[in-house]
Parts: sequence; structure tokens; C-alpha cells
Amino acid sequence: MHRSPPITRRKAVTHAAAALAAPVALLGGCASPVVAEGGLLARTDAVLRAGQPDTVRLTLSAETVATGDLLTANVHARKAGHVHLYQVGTDGQTLTLVFPNEFDTLNALQAGKVMNLPRPNWRLRARGPEGIGYLMAVLTEKPQATSTLSKAAGDGRYQIEGAYAAAMVTLKEVRSR
Repeated sequence: MHRSPPITRRKAVTHAAAALAAPVALLGGCASPVVAEGGLLARTDAVLRAGQPDTVRLTLSAETVATGDLLTANVHARKAGHVHLYQVGTDGQTLTLVFPNEFDTLNALQAGKVMNLPRPNWRLRARGPEGIGYLMAVLTEKPQATSTLSKAAGDGRYQIEGAYAAAMVTLKEVRSR
């Protein structure tokens, strides 16, 4: 199992601040299961740093949105894999597995292709409250049990089996107009 040195709260804040400065972080994964510990921002940072570099890229339709606005996300992959989209809430404490979900479970992505989310049968909406949140795409080599990932996310944890890559974008959410 690949283990990173412990991240202090100060380092986690520094890494989160660095993520805010760059709209897209291309980071990437180890082959062992990852169950990141510490505060949510520290866990998010650990997942990003442990992934395979330059393998996946995430872009959003807008970097600033009003609460209630709809968003679109595009996941670009250099390698084939399975896409998982997480949201770190603007409260810095809420983690949600946004995709795959109960409406859309088809998360396989071919190498060199782009996945546009959401698809026609569901929406991706800014939920509030206002502040800075993050979306992170995780591209795994092997399929993951969505129920396991969703339960872990509900507990504020990431649980990733096998090799993976990850990319994160920041999203500034403002009061609805």
C-alpha cells in the first residue's frame, strides 16, 4: 500500500488554497486501495496526490455559479477507465458521490474520449450554500461498487480500489440572483 506522509492541517489548507489558484489540477493513483484519513480537505488532497499524473482532466461550464444554477462537466481521459464524480460541498465537510448515480450508472470511458455530464436523464445543480466547493473526477482502471463508494462518501471518506487518476476543479458558488 502506498502511504503518503501525514498531512498537517496547515498543509491541507495550503493544498486547498493551491487548488483554488488553479482551476484544474491534474494529479493522479496507486495500485493499492485508498482509504484517505484526516479532515475532508486533507483526504481530498491525499487522493489527488496519490493518483496517476496527467491521465484525466475535468472542466466545468463555469467556475462561478449562483445557487440553483445548472452545470455541465466534461471528463477527458488519456486511458480507458471508469469515471466517478465527487463533490466537496461549500461547507468543506460534505462529500457526495455525484456520478454514477441512481439515474445513470454507465461510467465507462474509452481512452482519448470525453464524457459530458450530466446526461439528459439527470441534472447537475449548484446546491449551496454560497462559498467555495470542489468537484473531483476519479478515473479507476477497474469498476468500483457504487454502493460502497456512495456509503463511504456519505461518511466523508473516499474509498478507491486499484490504480486510478484524479483531477479537481474549484467552483465558486454565489447567492442566487
